[in-house]
Amino acid sequence: MRISGFLIALGLLLLFSSWNKPKSNIAFDNEVKKFAADPGIKHSSWGLSIFSIESEKEIYSYNSNLSLTPASTLKALTTSTALILLGPDYKYKTTLSYTGKIDNSGNLNGDLIFKGSGDPSFGAGRMNDSLKTELVIDHFYNAINLAGIKRINGNIIVDASVFDSIMVSPKWLWEDLGNYFGAGTSGLSFNENEYSVFFRASNTIGGETTVVRVNPFVPGLILHNSVLTAAAGTGDNVYIYGIPYSNERFSTGTIPLGANEFEVRGSIPDPPYFFAATFNNFLNSKGIQTTGSINVIYNSQKSNINQSELNFIAEWVSPELTEIAYRTNLVSVNSYAESLIKTISASHGNTGTTQDGIKIMLDLWREKGVNTNGVKIYDGSGLSPSNCLTLQFLANCLAITANNEIFTHFQKGLPVAGKSGSLRNGFTGTASENVLTAKSGFLSNVRAFAGYTTTKNGKQIAFAFIVNNYDGTQAELRTKMNRLMDQITSLVLD
Repeated sequence: MRISGFLIALGLLLLFSSWNKPKSNIAFDNEVKKFAADPGIKHSSWGLSIFSIESEKEIYSYNSNLSLTPASTLKALTTSTALILLGPDYKYKTTLSYTGKIDNSGNLNGDLIFKGSGDPSFGAGRMNDSLKTELVIDHFYNAINLAGIKRINGNIIVDASVFDSIMVSPKWLWEDLGNYFGAGTSGLSFNENEYSVFFRASNTIGGETTVVRVNPFVPGLILHNSVLTAAAGTGDNVYIYGIPYSNERFSTGTIPLGANEFEVRGSIPDPPYFFAATFNNFLNSKGIQTTGSINVIYNSQKSNINQSELNFIAEWVSPELTEIAYRTNLVSVNSYAESLIKTISASHGNTGTTQDGIKIMLDLWREKGVNTNGVKIYDGSGLSPSNCLTLQFLANCLAITANNEIFTHFQKGLPVAGKSGSLRNGFTGTASENVLTAKSGFLSNVRAFAGYTTTKNGKQIAFAFIVNNYDGTQAELRTKMNRLMDQITSLVLD
């Protein structure tokens, strides 16, 4: 049976003709009609596409050819593409080498050179304790000790040229760039390219706050603090403004009354330099002096390093791509998705760029027979409000992914209804609990879900459900979308 839908007068949806409407699907039909008639939908754009995984054909559509902003559901496309093209066991490697010679006194008469591979998990303690920045620093410090280096008569160089130097998409918003979710990516990222500012509230509402500390220390960071104190319980309303490669940051907004160390996360201006400076400071604290400067190679065209003259010391190997994709989707880390889209580009022998990675991604899905008309993508994470794609495109890609050998690696990172991630709440006691898995997406005017479920009679389906510009609160919209998604799980299909 093919389910079809079309819009009739007053925005109501007639889902099935009277002769082919199965009695068991009336609840779904009614929920769609109710959603379409919601006053908050009147000025919005929305759509729904459902694909059979078995046939890879669309079995239900409502505005499924409408181009909509997908927000973070785009990460599902980026991670599935990366897993298909790079393989679930793909690993990044960050290497340390040196030029010149080490004399009998332990003096390195040459440079230390770190070469990044675009690893988004490098020093990412939030992903795994074994990736903590301290452990990464210790790993390379121990290697230098084993090499017998006691002094460095040269520079510390970070080669980040595997990617281009454009850390963030030009289509991202100014208000996002200085915050942790606007951190972007680099050929050598570190600590997920973020730091934390800890604020102390004033004793009075409207009073000025104090910056208690910044962790980790970011060399050269200048923070202009205009954050004020608001009523207790008002939460985090702080924005940090700033652009890549500029150490000047401006914080505005409010924190709640009574906060002594209120954490707000920001984006590191220059991750390769930050890593090199952090490592250099650590060496100095351990008595290993460096006489040169810190240099970063941002673009492969500017690198004059002769690879044949490098002497290998050590390398850091990332977790498998499966684990990186897992964190990308479950926690929705933008910098990871941006790294993946550039890695896709770099894996084809190019300097990793967002534009090239997107082109390769879309070419892959075209080759698999997916219609990419109406698709315009400007990043890998979905943070840009300029992104748009059709519901049919996204659901079709998910259906094809479900029949690919990487599917188990991909799906395990998707939040599970009533259990994990962004779907933890709202599905308890429903048919979708522990059954429906989906990547969610959220921007100020966007709420989106894309994933999988198993229907009441055991049919595997993929779906994409996006609403743009809803009139009402995001909490209200989410509740209504959850109800409709649960009715998808309750369908009975031939």
